[in-house]
Amino acid sequence: EGAIVTATDPKAMHTAAPILKPRGVKLVEDMYECARDAEVLVIATEWSEYANADLQKLADVMRNRIIFDGRNILSPANLRAVGFEYHSVGRPSVEEA
Repeated sequence: EGAIVTATDPKAMHTAAPILKPRGVKLVEDMYECARDAEVLVIATEWSEYANADLQKLADVMRNRIIFDGRNILSPANLRAVGFEYHSVGRPSVEEA
């Protein structure tokens, strides 16, 4: 559909590369580089690097401040304070501040 997908995972990059690269997914080593100019960020793993992300730095590098947290590792209140629209599984969504 024309989406550009960039992904990172601190543990599974080498395993995922043969599957994702042929499908056009760009793999990068750093979560902030992954989020650079992103319209939406999807979190699908529970690694501490993601749970402890510098939310202001994420906000600064992203085009749109929208996060879908499939693992519920981020704090809705902290995201609201930085101006994110936050969607998670089993918890209420938080609209942009």
